[in-house]
Amino acid sequence: MAAGEPVLHLLVRAVVRGDGWTRDAIWRDRWRLDDIARAAQAGDDEARNALCIIIHPHLERIAIGMGIVPRDVPDLVQEALVAAHLNLDRFDPARGSVRTWVTTILARLRLNQLRRRARRVRGLAALAGAAGDGAARHRAGGWGGPPGGGGIADLLAGLSRRQRQVLTVYAIGGLSARETGRVLGLTEAGVRSIARDARSRLARARDH
Repeated sequence: MAAGEPVLHLLVRAVVRGDGWTRDAIWRDRWRLDDIARAAQAGDDEARNALCIIIHPHLERIAIGMGIVPRDVPDLVQEALVAAHLNLDRFDPARGSVRTWVTTILARLRLNQLRRRARRVRGLAALAGAAGDGAARHRAGGWGGPPGGGGIADLLAGLSRRQRQVLTVYAIGGLSARETGRVLGLTEAGVRSIARDARSRLARARDH
């Protein structure tokens, strides 16, 4: 038995038993989370269950920060969790962390969702005429979603789309600048710069 396995086993057990503090601490510790993913890949069903428990609430926070309509969050997060479960064998820690991997899955599913909605909007517009196009586009939503929803989404509504993405993944999701860059296709320095600008914009908004 490897030296790290007993501790990992205890952590997994704590998560499965409902220890929220341990769950959140493991999310923040990318190396420990990656170890649990590797154990799940090796056939440890308890580790696989713990992995889902750890990821779930943080994906929900990231989804809300993306501006996804609250009623759509549970279904989209569940879809991301199922995709991660079915494709766990494809996770490669040499290419990035579990946090990067699952956040990328969520972002891609969201993009696919928006593309489907855009196609539906175009179809509705073709049927209803140009007069219905504006309302249909508003209903389709986007990363920012409609303002005035309260909470995180409302706080981020005044930021640009890119600022919301970076702040959501980097600050709210807890990923590192490097991980965030991999998810969003940015450099590490670019992530830090955009996050800094976004925080300044939020501070100015609060001052007013």
